[in-house]
Amino acid sequence: MQYSSGMKATIIKRILPPNEESVTVVNQETGASAQTLYNWKKQAAEGMLDNEASALLPNDRKPGEKLTLLLESKGLDRESRGEWLRSRGLHSEHLPQWEQEMKSCRN
Repeated sequence: MQYSSGMKATIIKRILPPNEESVTVVNQETGASAQTLYNWKKQAAEGMLDNEASALLPNDRKPGEKLTLLLESKGLDRESRGEWLRSRGLHSEHLPQWEQEMKSCRN
């Protein structure tokens, strides 16, 4: 499976400090293979990943990425959501905006 640079950056941020989520958990939630995640983690540690992905603006994300992020955000309490948003380079206003975009796509 091919991942956009934005999705890849979001996934990498989850497995690197300060988040350091388990590769197993991220694998199960994103579908990225564990080996792919370990490779990305190693590449990030060696500075081999481009910075282009981290410069991706929230509104430049693909619809699938927005949906994934919306779904992730739904299980968070208010306090955790702020940290989660910051770790992904997002602001609270992006979520309702994306939700509205998804609703308008259904119609």
